[in-house]
Amino acid sequence: MEIILGKPQIRGNSDVIFNYGAASAIAAGAAVKRTGEKEIAVFDGSGIPFGVSGYADNKNTPNKVAVIEAGKSVGVLLDDANEAISVGAQVYITAGGKFTAVATDNTPTAAVFVEKGDALNLATGEKIANGAALIDMVGGF
Repeated sequence: MEIILGKPQIRGNSDVIFNYGAASAIAAGAAVKRTGEKEIAVFDGSGIPFGVSGYADNKNTPNKVAVIEAGKSVGVLLDDANEAISVGAQVYITAGGKFTAVATDNTPTAAVFVEKGDALNLATGEKIANGAALIDMVGGF
C-alpha cells in the first residue's frame, strides 16, 4: 500500500489542519514544533512536537506549510524502513522528526500506529519502500 505523506487518509470531524510559516523546507510527514506564534520547524528533540507537516500551501507561498495537528490515519515518515510496526503500538518521535515505535531516547505521543507501507510524496513523486506509516492522532500528540 502507498501511504500519502502529510495527509489524513480518513477525513472528517477529527481533522485539525492549519497553515504555518517555515524558515526552511520541511519534508511532508515529518513531526514539527512551534518556533514562534505562527512559525514552525522540524522537531529536533527540543521543544514540544505538535503536528505532522503536510505540503506547501501553494506555489505562490512556498514558506506556508499545512500542519495536521489532529486526524485519523495520518501519513508519517518512519525513522527506519526496516522497523516492524504493530497496529495499536504507541508512536514516538525521534530527534530527527521521524516516527518510530522505539521508546528509548525518543519523545512519546498519544498517537498509535494503524498501518505500515510505502511512502509517497505527492509534491515530488518520491517513493520510499516501507518508509511510512499511518497513525491515529485524533486528540493530537
